Amino acid sequence: MKRSIKSRISYFTVGVALITGIIISAISFLIYRHYDTYLLITQAETNTKYTTDYLNTRLSNIQNFVRWCQNNNEIINFTLDTTKSNTSLVAAYDHLSDEYKNTAEKDYIYRILIFKNNGKLIQVLDAAHADSMYLSEKAASIPFIQQALYTVDYDLSMGLIIDPYEHNKQTIILPLIRPIYNPYNADIIGIVMLEINASLFSDTFESSLSKGNSFFLTIDNHTYKYEGGLLSDVTSKEGYNFWNLELDTQYSPSRSDTSIRYGTNDEGAYVYYITQPMEQANCYVTQMIPAITYPQKTIPFFILLILILVVLMVGIIIAAYMNHIVTKPVINLQKRLEKVSNGDFTRDLSIESSDEFGLIGQRINNMAEDINLLITNRLAFEKERQDIEYQLLQSQINPHFLYNTLGSIKWMATVQNVPGIAKMTTALSRLLKSISKIENVNIPISLECSLLDDYFTIQKYRYGGSIEMKYEVEDTSLLDYSILRFTLQPIVENSIFHGIEPKETAGLITIRIFSPDHNKIQIDIIDNGIGMDSFTIDNLLKANTGCKSNFFKDLGISSVHKRLQYEFGSSYGLSFQSEVGKYTKTSILLPKILSETNVKGEIPSYDDINCR
Repeated sequence: MKRSIKSRISYFTVGVALITGIIISAISFLIYRHYDTYLLITQAETNTKYTTDYLNTRLSNIQNFVRWCQNNNEIINFTLDTTKSNTSLVAAYDHLSDEYKNTAEKDYIYRILIFKNNGKLIQVLDAAHADSMYLSEKAASIPFIQQALYTVDYDLSMGLIIDPYEHNKQTIILPLIRPIYNPYNADIIGIVMLEINASLFSDTFESSLSKGNSFFLTIDNHTYKYEGGLLSDVTSKEGYNFWNLELDTQYSPSRSDTSIRYGTNDEGAYVYYITQPMEQANCYVTQMIPAITYPQKTIPFFILLILILVVLMVGIIIAAYMNHIVTKPVINLQKRLEKVSNGDFTRDLSIESSDEFGLIGQRINNMAEDINLLITNRLAFEKERQDIEYQLLQSQINPHFLYNTLGSIKWMATVQNVPGIAKMTTALSRLLKSISKIENVNIPISLECSLLDDYFTIQKYRYGGSIEMKYEVEDTSLLDYSILRFTLQPIVENSIFHGIEPKETAGLITIRIFSPDHNKIQIDIIDNGIGMDSFTIDNLLKANTGCKSNFFKDLGISSVHKRLQYEFGSSYGLSFQSEVGKYTKTSILLPKILSETNVKGEIPSYDDINCR
């Protein structure tokens, strides 16, 4: 019993609706949780990147200020000054103070110190820090200052420390220490020490912090947690060694330099750590976000979500099944019709079945086979028609031409008693033999030249030797390529009767054979006859032209052109170039196709061939 497509869709829809609700709950929950976590991590990653970029910009500005201190002429003169005068000191202080006031990050530069090797120093700081205004000349002898002089440029590995010059309060700073070099040699003549207030980091973290999240700053081997407006060192505290956690493989970061780790915090809760490197070496910003949990109160929300997803899934499955039994067969039928239109008429069993679409597919296959049979029969008919037409052409030798030829032979027999008669008779015999014996339409160029030479021998005696013909062959291997039989004879005959004969002087016909490129052959037939005007050239290839062959009935220039295009394509055939009173050149363009005919011809007068 066959079921219609409509009934199959109905039964399948009821069955899918019954079982979909059983499995959809778990799947929808997992998808929602994954997507929600992905959004949380993506937002945290973006926030961490923004915070890191902000800190990088601030620190870059501060480092540029330190470079200015290292290269300022007034400061260098102060460090080089060995006199007891304070002139250079005052000038350096003024320049340093002005630059400090114009620096965008002055609110986070706690103190600037310029030390000379003899112990003298310049200090610039905010007036609020007056308790540390006056420093001893031994201030530069602090051990970590001397160590920092020989570290990598702008190395921050010292981390956050308590300001060593404070007496009444403990201010957390990040020291930045660089040497001042003698401009005339590589000697260190002074020190620049800049104290970055830790509030640079705490203020930045505070502006980017979301509820429940935490920020960490890692400088070399030191890790600091921002909490309650302060940065506290948690390097050695248990629960904060997140660097030992493996990278999370479930959620990939959007940036290649960002890392995501999953683990527990100091309270044992599951969290994600999103880490972004800073531009400074071995410095990182890490944001900790809690993993999403789903308390009991969210259950009604998920029930509603599950119901929506159930309906959606049922619709998707019905659509998929409809696609399978309706849309897909229609697409297959369309593809099959496209193949038929492109010439593929083979039977495609994949579109045949017992339903309505299968019956349509069966009819399409039957139609394709009928079209294929019709085309095959038509091609066979056309081939047979061409063969018959060509055989008729071979048998339609113009009696008038034979009459004239025999008359010429008779005249030669009366006037001369030797070789002329023999040559004309031999040429005519070979020509007639070629017409009647050779059945191939495509022959080698060498054989076509032999036929042409036999024809020309007869015409040469007819005109009393007043016409000549020579060959110029670029490469004799070109003579092995294929050409249609009796392509050259009508063109040469046209050159004699319509070009040279009206001129009433001696004439020369040159046959030039060469290859214009690697896949074409060109044969130029050039005569020094009366030439043609542009109107004659434009009408030469028309079917009703009067340029007919006396040797073959209805085989004129236009017929030769059509035969070439029918055989080789529209890009091949004849073209003409002429100048009235001087010459006419007929060019034949052929494809390079080696002849399959075993019969080869010869151009009798090879001594006259000019091989270039």
